[in-house]
Amino acid sequence: LKVLVVDDDPLTRTLMSRMLARMGCLTACAENGLLALEQIMATPSPRIRTENEAPLTLEDAWAEEDARFSIVFLDNQMPIMSGLGTTRHLREAGRADFVIGVTGNALISDQKEYLDAGADHVLTKPVKEGSLKSMLEAAQARRLQRIYAAAHITPNS
Repeated sequence: LKVLVVDDDPLTRTLMSRMLARMGCLTACAENGLLALEQIMATPSPRIRTENEAPLTLEDAWAEEDARFSIVFLDNQMPIMSGLGTTRHLREAGRADFVIGVTGNALISDQKEYLDAGADHVLTKPVKEGSLKSMLEAAQARRLQRIYAAAHITPNS
């Protein structure tokens, strides 16, 4: 999976990137939300195709998915643009990227704020390897759903 890790702390970026690389991910990094937005917006937005749209070949559906990040891990507290601000910008632009908010605050209210901004899930720091694996599994399931829908394939058929 192609993953974007966004955190202003170079050590956190490095550690998360290494863990994700060990799990087979291709990682890219950004040190703030604005740089992350530039990278994300340069890729096509994920979407589920409708049944009325002409199907893609399976090869084209895979290529479309490979052109974007499967998952974006966004730290909340960053200079220039926070993770919350980045998430809001993505959702206001109609983007359906799989966004995982990452926060050092374990308070439910902080996590709810991230979810209300449009994050799909929230992880608290320090991020554990098991949590990353769970998020990658969820990202892969979403990715396969979009590929099957784009090619008009029903799974297990």
